[in-house]
Amino acid sequence: MVIYLRVLSYKMPLITMCLRKAYIPLFLLPFASSVLAQKQLPEKTSMQIDRPWSAAYDIRSDIAMLYTMDSTFNYRAQSWREKGYNLQFMTGVSWGNYQDYFHGTFDGKTHEDDVQTDREGKPILHGVDVPYIVPTESYISYLKAQVKKAIDQGVSALYLEEPEFWAQGGYSPSFKKEWQAYYQTLGRPSMNHPRRRICLPN
Repeated sequence: MVIYLRVLSYKMPLITMCLRKAYIPLFLLPFASSVLAQKQLPEKTSMQIDRPWSAAYDIRSDIAMLYTMDSTFNYRAQSWREKGYNLQFMTGVSWGNYQDYFHGTFDGKTHEDDVQTDREGKPILHGVDVPYIVPTESYISYLKAQVKKAIDQGVSALYLEEPEFWAQGGYSPSFKKEWQAYYQTLGRPSMNHPRRRICLPN
């Protein structure tokens, strides 16, 4: 099994490290990261891109990190692969252009209850028609399906970014349902209570 970690090193700004059944003490990671990266994953540079290959965008990095899953992904992946790039995949965990999930295209259901909302019921949005999402079982299944498409295209690494849940959130029907299932209680701290910040029950 290959595990990819993004490691900050004093020698290298941001690298991707590949561990193959390797056991390294955590305190050695800053020192071991550059060595392992060079021996097992020689690529030094990567770029994040959500478009197909074009000479205008080709900065000759070692890795093309394809951003987000949509109907153009296979075409985008093929276009960069044909230019000799190592393909990797990045997508948002808590938000993204996942309208197919909310509009019922994915599983025949709308999932409006999965939108993070504040105590007044106002959706917490990243952009127009792009809400922050409660990580329900159905949403996790959706993300798995997106990731599988990238794996099927032969990407060498996955980056699931920004797993954000806002402090003012936690009032949507899905959050309340997940809260009750986990804590076996309907009780929740008040908005101004310090325990509210770390989602602890009363």
